[in-house]
Amino acid sequence: MTSETLPDGFTTYLSSLKNPTHKRLIVQRLIADVEAIHAMLQQHEVRMYSASLLFVYEGDAVALENGIQEEAREEVIEEEVDEEDDEDERIPQYISKTKLIDFAHARFCPGDGPDMNVLPGVEKVLEHLKMMNV
Repeated sequence: MTSETLPDGFTTYLSSLKNPTHKRLIVQRLIADVEAIHAMLQQHEVRMYSASLLFVYEGDAVALENGIQEEAREEVIEEEVDEEDDEDERIPQYISKTKLIDFAHARFCPGDGPDMNVLPGVEKVLEHLKMMNV
């Protein structure tokens, strides 16, 4: 995507969210995730080429509402690593998640400061997400 196609891309991507409250919640979650990624990138001296942000959200309205209600009742499964008890392992459930992916062309660059090519791209994504959060 380019900065010109980003607004239409987000609109299309989030089009399954018919409930405006659900859409607002998902956009707010995506904003919080991208802000956290931005803060992390500001603190690390890395160079990334062709890295991507992966956005995932629950697109089924009933499952999304159930997930929201489970969160409200604090029934969300927390991520825990228990080496001894693999039989009862439960996968945490999320209504949305954002990840930084595609590190094939990434490297640490101690002393070079944050990646000033990646940060503006992340900032542009944040700008467009914040415009959707009305």
